Amino acid sequence: RRPFVFIGAIFIGIGLLLISNAEDIGKYMGDTNDVHTRAIPLAILGFFILDLANNTVQGPCRALLVDIAPPSQQGLGSSLICVMLGIGNMAGYFVGSLQLLKVVPFMKTQVRALFTLSVIVLAVCVGLTLFLIKEPTWPFTERQNPIKRLWRGIKNMPVPISRLCIVQVFSWMAWFSFLPYITDWVGEHICGGNPK
Repeated sequence: RRPFVFIGAIFIGIGLLLISNAEDIGKYMGDTNDVHTRAIPLAILGFFILDLANNTVQGPCRALLVDIAPPSQQGLGSSLICVMLGIGNMAGYFVGSLQLLKVVPFMKTQVRALFTLSVIVLAVCVGLTLFLIKEPTWPFTERQNPIKRLWRGIKNMPVPISRLCIVQVFSWMAWFSFLPYITDWVGEHICGGNPK
């Protein structure tokens, strides 16, 4: 599970940095202040990388809890994960309301400062998790190609579960395709709008 957490964390950082720097990268690639034909796809790509990588980190972390905690403490552990996620969400909203550019003016934008701070906090938390948690090793009875195993699992999946997976994939695709457009960040920093 640790490699998935580590690689997922790297891609979360890439996604965050890509989103927060999409406008500047787009300008470097030829965008103007009025036309953002390169910045918009970069921001969307960064968002999808962020979403996929976030799930890549959270899933193994939850499974790590099941591997490490005794059954009597797993319910408490799952509750603590949910509480920490809630606290993290509130802290993120709070830090987003601060004027970070007064502290780090070299970042040039509030979004870049916030996302860079997020990458630092993520690196510290994931680093502590990977360093302090000792994962149990499980003996493998047979060596199989993980892609073939995954494909066999998908192919042999019961029909109701496969229907659920299809609904889940398309509902999350729809939600995360819509989500960036409800924030003023996309309107201001990617599309060049002025909320005033």
